[in-house]
Amino acid sequence: MKTTTNPSPSPSLFLGIDVDKSDLFCHLIGHKEPLSERFDNTPKGIANLIQWLAKLA
Repeated sequence: MKTTTNPSPSPSLFLGIDVDKSDLFCHLIGHKEPLSERFDNTPKGIANLIQWLAKLA
């Protein structure tokens, strides 16, 4: 017997992060226009990145 699985849905947003020693350069594709934002590469900057994504998702 052959088992068929449904493919998972494609993601609607794609996030690319260019990681630098002091910065995180983020590029989000999937909205009407691509969005870019820079965050500090610190725990507070990462928290700001997560908040930014939460607003957009």
